Amino acid sequence: MNFCGNCGRQLAPGGFCPTGCPTKGSGAANPAQPQVPLARVAPSPLATDTQACLKAFFSSKPLGAIGVAAKSRAHVWLILGGANVFVSALAFMLIPAIAIQQVATGASSVLGGYGGYVGESVREAIPYGPLFGYGLVCSLVSYFLMCVLVKALYAMFRKPVPFMAVLNIVSSALLVSTLVAVAAILTCLLFPPLSMFLLAIGVVGFTVSLYVGIQHGAQFAGASPFWAFLGMFATYSIVLTLTNIGFLVLALARNLT
Repeated sequence: MNFCGNCGRQLAPGGFCPTGCPTKGSGAANPAQPQVPLARVAPSPLATDTQACLKAFFSSKPLGAIGVAAKSRAHVWLILGGANVFVSALAFMLIPAIAIQQVATGASSVLGGYGGYVGESVREAIPYGPLFGYGLVCSLVSYFLMCVLVKALYAMFRKPVPFMAVLNIVSSALLVSTLVAVAAILTCLLFPPLSMFLLAIGVVGFTVSLYVGIQHGAQFAGASPFWAFLGMFATYSIVLTLTNIGFLVLALARNLT
């Protein structure tokens, strides 16, 4: 049994020291093992572009996030649009429910004992699950409807903008709406009318952001897309309003029957 003359460890088969030091007496040094460099994993374009969009949005020039999304070749819309759909569904569920609860509570205090029974029945009849589900469906429908309308606007002006770029532009324009919807959910717990006012501000912010985003997606040198955008957004608003009202009435009616 042989041992290393430097460290005293037992030599491995072949007369090499397991620690890698030269072995005395054998006249041979333990050959250095080749160093395999660790592979550097390149960051995902989706992660880097999404981070760049959020960084631009929370800077002094928030509309710069739209320019970043318009130039991105990654599916940024999956994260930004997905966040908006989820937050919008929460707002669709919580804001009407909290408003109904407060109205029921007010009726209970005015009508006395019978009012308390009515108020409790109304509160128990609020369909939180269906409201959230309908909110998800409604948000998805409105999101892709807007993308289709924006694509149609580009086609009207003969601008070959890829549909993925349209998805990214619309989702980045929705960042302001997403942020305002979160604020509306929080304020609804204290004062529901203020939450409705905030949602209206979110719609205005989304409108301005989307118009800027459309101009980031293509150059409109000859003609302005303003009137076409106005007609497109009016169509979107009418369809969205009717869809929201229809889903809300359907959810409440199914739970009350």
